[in-house]
Amino acid sequence: MIFRVDIGLERQALAKLAARAWAWLRAGGAFYVVLVAMLLVPQALGSRWAPSAIGWARVYSGDEPHYLLQIKSLVRDHDLDVSNNYAWAGAGADDAGWGFRGEQLERHTAAQLDGRTVTWNDFFDKERWRRRKDGTWPEPPRRPGVGEPPAFRYSIHPDGIVALFSPIWLLVGDSPLLEPAVIFMSGVITLVGMFFFRMLIARFTSDDMAIKLTLLATFLGTPLWHYGRSVFTEPYMACFAIAAYALAYQPRRSWLAGVPIAAGLLMKPVFLLIPLPLLVLFAVRRRYKDIALAACPVVLMFAYMLGMNTLRFGGPFALSLPNLFAWDFSHIGDLAFDWLHGLVPFAPVLILAAMGWVTLVRRGGGEAWALAGGAALYYLLFSCWTTWHGGYCFGPRYLLPIIPLLMVGFVHVPELVRARGPWVIGGAVAIGLLSVQINALGAIPYWRYWYLHPLGTLF
Repeated sequence: MIFRVDIGLERQALAKLAARAWAWLRAGGAFYVVLVAMLLVPQALGSRWAPSAIGWARVYSGDEPHYLLQIKSLVRDHDLDVSNNYAWAGAGADDAGWGFRGEQLERHTAAQLDGRTVTWNDFFDKERWRRRKDGTWPEPPRRPGVGEPPAFRYSIHPDGIVALFSPIWLLVGDSPLLEPAVIFMSGVITLVGMFFFRMLIARFTSDDMAIKLTLLATFLGTPLWHYGRSVFTEPYMACFAIAAYALAYQPRRSWLAGVPIAAGLLMKPVFLLIPLPLLVLFAVRRRYKDIALAACPVVLMFAYMLGMNTLRFGGPFALSLPNLFAWDFSHIGDLAFDWLHGLVPFAPVLILAAMGWVTLVRRGGGEAWALAGGAALYYLLFSCWTTWHGGYCFGPRYLLPIIPLLMVGFVHVPELVRARGPWVIGGAVAIGLLSVQINALGAIPYWRYWYLHPLGTLF
């Protein structure tokens, strides 16, 4: 009898749970289920090397194999010395990914020499590099006139992505699942960013339809969709930028903003420019306690970074990639309009968001100005970056962290468009659909439009 009663109680509990789930779906939850499913579709696509496009997700190109190799180094060797992992990858191991076994792979490593930072490319000529008859890659020829190279042991990339992936590689270990699990985490972090983004834009509007349209435009109409299936630091930085502002604008949680700021610093130190206006905003409003509490994890992260720089490159302020910055602002226009890496060609919805920013600044006060300031500082920095385009990649990779901040203005677009008649509504819908088409082609399949604009191949 007791057994029967227990079974009956379990059925009642399941029935209540199902009823609540159904009520949630009918109340608008179905929208989020569909959006999450769309964002994760690229995770089910393997790689261009696989017999079928459906399968385990694999890294494709750019910096992806180098980030994966950093993780593999920690999993296999329990250290940050990647020199042996590059050698193993060239000999046929999967340290740099399934598609890079036995492939030519430039070493993304740096070292200190006579008080300055030098990179692997300063000493070795990859253009004269040739494969052995047994299929492996020896050390490449040295460049003419260079001396004895230092020991290139450490990656030029920050180890933030390695640290944040620690739960994954501790769980999966050195197994065939590690590579797709690492890629899947980029999808997860994009979803986390999406829910923080909803928290952020709810600060500026209570219109549920405007919130949903802004979520659609931001995560399906920009390169955030593509990079949610990548192994780059930028989708993580985008999430941390959103989280920093979303938490800062929650009166009882603003002190927690320091946690995503610290995590973003671990990805790339230049991330600090994005939340910097929050410090000004808090100072103007005399929220000194929030500043002090938020600063704690940031200060700890700075101490860690300075210590690691000293350990690997000989000094706390030694840069693994020198000579990347020049005070010329020569790429301001390129970052916005370049056909291969500009914001507008890859996310036309930003034009609509710019219209909404007029209303946002008028109504949003200091919170809106802080968002605009963070995006502007980061944009100006990369207009002086020698590799402003982000290398071999899809669209505006370096500016990905500020795309959500720029898209906050979209929350006021629905009301502005409705007030202007059917022709304006039709134009706004066309721009939105164009953006989704561009980024759907860029995300599904993931590898097809690297260093290409999806629409450029259609004409």
